[in-house]
Amino acid sequence: MTTKTIKRDLLEEYLEQMAPLAPIAMKAFGSRATDSTTHDVSAKYTALLVEYTDKGGSLLMLAEALNVTYPALRRRVMTAKIAPLPRSTRTKKDDYAHDVLAKHLKTIKLGSPTKEYHDTLRRAYDDGFSLNKLAKFMGLKSAYPLYYGLNKSRMREEGIV
Repeated sequence: MTTKTIKRDLLEEYLEQMAPLAPIAMKAFGSRATDSTTHDVSAKYTALLVEYTDKGGSLLMLAEALNVTYPALRRRVMTAKIAPLPRSTRTKKDDYAHDVLAKHLKTIKLGSPTKEYHDTLRRAYDDGFSLNKLAKFMGLKSAYPLYYGLNKSRMREEGIV
Protein backbone atom coordinates (compact mmCIF):
# COMPACT_ATOMS: atom_id res chain seq x y z
CA MET A 1 0.00 0.00 0.00
CA THR A 2 1.46 3.37 -1.01
CA THR A 3 1.64 6.46 1.19
CA LYS A 4 -0.81 8.19 -1.13
CA THR A 5 -3.33 5.34 -0.72
CA ILE A 6 -2.92 5.39 3.07
CA LYS A 7 -3.51 9.16 3.17
CA ARG A 8 -6.57 8.81 0.90
CA ASP A 9 -8.01 6.06 3.15
CA LEU A 10 -7.36 8.18 6.25
CA LEU A 11 -9.02 11.15 4.58
CA GLU A 12 -12.11 9.12 3.71
CA GLU A 13 -12.33 7.71 7.25
CA TYR A 14 -12.19 11.14 8.90
CA LEU A 15 -14.22 12.92 6.24
CA GLU A 16 -17.11 10.59 6.98
CA GLN A 17 -16.99 11.57 10.67
CA MET A 18 -16.24 15.27 10.21
CA ALA A 19 -18.44 16.35 7.29
CA PRO A 20 -21.68 16.27 9.34
CA LEU A 21 -20.01 18.19 12.19
CA ALA A 22 -18.41 20.95 10.09
CA PRO A 23 -21.46 23.20 9.52
CA ILE A 24 -22.34 23.13 13.22
CA ALA A 25 -18.73 23.55 14.40
CA MET A 26 -18.34 26.64 12.22
CA LYS A 27 -21.18 28.32 14.14
CA ALA A 28 -19.37 28.11 17.50
CA PHE A 29 -18.25 31.66 18.19
CA GLY A 30 -16.66 33.00 21.33
CA SER A 31 -14.65 31.22 23.96
CA ARG A 32 -14.21 27.46 23.79
CA ALA A 33 -15.19 27.56 27.47
CA THR A 34 -18.79 28.36 26.46
CA ASP A 35 -21.23 25.62 27.42
CA SER A 36 -23.47 24.95 24.41
CA THR A 37 -24.32 22.16 21.99
CA THR A 38 -22.58 24.06 19.20
CA HIS A 39 -19.39 24.34 21.26
CA ASP A 40 -19.57 20.64 22.16
CA VAL A 41 -19.74 19.76 18.44
CA SER A 42 -16.88 22.17 17.75
CA ALA A 43 -14.74 20.48 20.43
CA LYS A 44 -15.44 17.06 18.89
CA TYR A 45 -14.59 18.40 15.43
CA THR A 46 -11.30 19.83 16.72
CA ALA A 47 -10.45 16.58 18.54
CA LEU A 48 -10.97 14.67 15.28
CA LEU A 49 -8.76 17.17 13.44
CA VAL A 50 -5.95 16.70 15.95
CA GLU A 51 -6.32 12.91 15.77
CA TYR A 52 -6.30 13.05 11.96
CA THR A 53 -3.11 15.12 11.81
CA ASP A 54 -1.44 12.99 14.49
CA LYS A 55 -1.99 10.00 12.21
CA GLY A 56 -0.32 11.86 9.32
CA GLY A 57 -3.41 13.18 7.57
CA SER A 58 -3.10 16.17 5.25
CA LEU A 59 -4.94 19.29 6.38
CA LEU A 60 -4.78 20.61 2.80
CA MET A 61 -6.59 17.55 1.47
CA LEU A 62 -9.13 17.66 4.30
CA ALA A 63 -9.79 21.39 3.86
CA GLU A 64 -10.49 20.86 0.19
CA ALA A 65 -12.76 17.87 0.88
CA LEU A 66 -14.71 19.75 3.58
CA ASN A 67 -14.78 22.95 1.48
CA VAL A 68 -13.26 24.99 4.32
CA THR A 69 -10.05 26.99 4.48
CA TYR A 70 -6.74 25.45 5.42
CA PRO A 71 -5.93 28.28 7.88
CA ALA A 72 -9.18 27.59 9.79
CA LEU A 73 -8.24 23.93 10.23
CA ARG A 74 -4.63 24.74 11.10
CA ARG A 75 -5.75 27.29 13.73
CA ARG A 76 -7.93 24.65 15.39
CA VAL A 77 -5.07 22.14 15.48
CA MET A 78 -2.54 24.68 16.74
CA THR A 79 -4.73 26.10 19.50
CA ALA A 80 -6.22 22.79 20.65
CA LYS A 81 -3.51 22.37 23.28
CA ILE A 82 -3.91 25.76 24.95
CA ALA A 83 -6.56 26.34 27.59
CA PRO A 84 -9.71 28.06 26.35
CA LEU A 85 -9.93 31.77 27.00
CA PRO A 86 -12.35 32.54 29.80
CA ARG A 87 -15.74 33.72 28.65
CA SER A 88 -15.50 37.38 27.89
CA THR A 89 -16.94 39.86 30.30
CA ARG A 90 -17.95 43.38 29.52
CA THR A 91 -14.93 45.58 29.05
CA LYS A 92 -14.38 48.34 31.55
CA LYS A 93 -12.12 50.25 29.17
CA ASP A 94 -13.61 53.24 27.41
CA ASP A 95 -13.33 54.20 23.74
CA TYR A 96 -10.50 56.63 24.45
CA ALA A 97 -8.36 53.89 26.04
CA HIS A 98 -9.08 51.60 23.08
CA ASP A 99 -8.13 54.34 20.62
CA VAL A 100 -4.84 55.08 22.43
CA LEU A 101 -3.96 51.38 22.58
CA ALA A 102 -4.90 50.87 18.91
CA LYS A 103 -2.47 53.65 17.90
CA HIS A 104 0.22 52.14 20.13
CA LEU A 105 -0.32 48.69 18.61
CA LYS A 106 -0.02 50.09 15.09
CA THR A 107 3.31 51.67 16.06
CA ILE A 108 4.58 48.44 17.60
CA LYS A 109 3.48 46.42 14.56
CA LEU A 110 5.49 48.66 12.24
CA GLY A 111 8.71 48.88 14.19
CA SER A 112 9.05 45.94 16.56
CA PRO A 113 9.39 42.17 16.35
CA THR A 114 6.15 40.26 15.89
CA LYS A 115 6.64 38.63 19.31
CA GLU A 116 6.43 42.03 21.05
CA TYR A 117 3.23 42.88 19.13
CA HIS A 118 1.64 39.55 20.07
CA ASP A 119 2.71 39.87 23.71
CA THR A 120 1.28 43.40 23.88
CA LEU A 121 -2.03 42.07 22.54
CA ARG A 122 -2.05 39.35 25.22
CA ARG A 123 -1.36 41.86 28.01
CA ALA A 124 -4.09 44.17 26.66
CA TYR A 125 -6.59 41.30 26.55
CA ASP A 126 -5.61 40.26 30.09
CA ASP A 127 -6.10 43.88 31.22
CA GLY A 128 -9.69 43.86 29.94
CA PHE A 129 -9.45 45.43 26.50
CA SER A 130 -11.94 44.20 23.92
CA LEU A 131 -10.19 42.81 20.85
CA ASN A 132 -13.31 43.48 18.79
CA LYS A 133 -13.24 47.15 19.81
CA LEU A 134 -9.48 47.34 19.19
CA ALA A 135 -10.00 45.91 15.70
CA LYS A 136 -12.53 48.65 15.00
CA PHE A 137 -10.15 51.39 16.17
CA MET A 138 -7.30 49.83 14.16
CA GLY A 139 -9.42 49.83 11.00
CA LEU A 140 -9.52 46.02 10.72
CA LYS A 141 -12.50 44.19 9.22
CA SER A 142 -12.50 41.65 12.05
CA ALA A 143 -10.74 40.85 15.31
CA TYR A 144 -9.44 37.52 13.94
CA PRO A 145 -5.86 38.79 13.38
CA LEU A 146 -5.79 40.10 16.95
CA TYR A 147 -7.01 36.78 18.37
CA TYR A 148 -4.38 35.06 16.22
CA GLY A 149 -1.65 37.22 17.80
CA LEU A 150 -3.09 36.68 21.27
CA ASN A 151 -3.09 32.91 20.79
CA LYS A 152 0.45 32.89 19.34
CA SER A 153 1.64 34.67 22.49
CA ARG A 154 -0.29 32.23 24.71
CA MET A 155 1.16 29.23 22.85
CA ARG A 156 4.67 30.63 23.21
CA GLU A 157 4.08 31.25 26.92
CA GLU A 158 2.84 27.68 27.41
CA GLY A 159 5.75 26.22 25.39
CA ILE A 160 3.57 24.92 22.56
CA VAL A 161 5.45 26.79 19.78
